[in-house]
Amino acid sequence: MSNGGNMLECLKHSEPFFEEANIKILSISQYSNLRNFGRGRLAIVYSAVFQGQTLALKSFNNNLSLDEKMFRKFIQELKHYNKVDHPNIIKFYGISRETGNFMFALQLANEGNLRDHLQKKASGWCV
Repeated sequence: MSNGGNMLECLKHSEPFFEEANIKILSISQYSNLRNFGRGRLAIVYSAVFQGQTLALKSFNNNLSLDEKMFRKFIQELKHYNKVDHPNIIKFYGISRETGNFMFALQLANEGNLRDHLQKKASGWCV
């Protein structure tokens, strides 16, 4: 991995890092009602039902490249996401990686994007 590799290749060797950080590895077979929710430069977001709860699955492009330093940074970020528990922050549930690329399982925020929300909120403020 020191020469760099694609994200999927790096994640194949990541089990010890995930276990150490208590990051759940979720089986893609447990999801149902997978629907395309949105697309960005780095990922596609789906909505899916997991154990009766609708979640967002952020499926990262598997051609992203990581060297060892970036991989460690990525794992550190996952550790932080996994520890955060606040009502105003999207919850991170775990990771799936059985589909040829990997996915974050996240709380679904289906009431619009943050920019629109802030603009609506700001329009009601007095200046």
